[in-house]
Amino acid sequence: MPAILGTGEHRYRVVDNFVKLPEGWQLTDVASVAVDSKDRISPTAMAMPACTSSRPTAS
Repeated sequence: MPAILGTGEHRYRVVDNFVKLPEGWQLTDVASVAVDSKDRISPTAMAMPACTSSRPTAS
């Protein structure tokens, strides 16, 4: 059974792994949240490839 968070009118069901990202990508912080006409919640976040190399430093 999925976890329910919140109280009163503001209760939310946790949906694990609802985002499917391309291999090697990861989510960063959530920037905002949108709600559609069916009250479905969509977090807006930046998704970017995981960094595997370091950047050169300025001299």
